[in-house]
Amino acid sequence: MTEEWEILVPESARSSSVSLKSLGINEISWPISCAEIVVSALLNGAYAILGGDIYFKEAANFVPAYENWSCAVARGEQWSAYAQRSCNEAMQYLLRCNAQTNRVHDCCNIKTQCGGARY
Repeated sequence: MTEEWEILVPESARSSSVSLKSLGINEISWPISCAEIVVSALLNGAYAILGGDIYFKEAANFVPAYENWSCAVARGEQWSAYAQRSCNEAMQYLLRCNAQTNRVHDCCNIKTQCGGARY
């Protein structure tokens, strides 16, 4: 099932996504190489990124890297400012993580929110 926000992500990145259902997680993951495309699409759609998790791809399996981030809305923060800040923080985290691990097959899973509805 495609979530509403997934339609904002260009097909080139959507086709790179992988389901994490085999891990018991009802989420999808993207290669870090697609992070900028995904984050930009979410920001353009006024979505905030609540946080995400990093997984390493080893052979055909995904294993948790036990690396994650989160971004909460600040008291009094306007939605547009929060969406911008959360997307910037997500991108900075992903770039920093990718630089530290230098593993091109690392994947990230991103939790999103639009308005008050959680996806």
